[in-house]
Amino acid sequence: MHTTEKQGLNKKKKPKLNQKKPNVTSIKLEQ
Repeated sequence: MHTTEKQGLNKKKKPKLNQKKPNVTSIKLEQ
C-alpha cells in the first residue's frame, strides 16, 4: 500500500513538474 501511494504521488508530480507554472499552485492545493 505504501509503495503504491508513493508511486501515485510520483506520477502526479511528474506531469506537474512539466507544467512549471501550474505545478506550484496544484501542489499547494493538494497539500
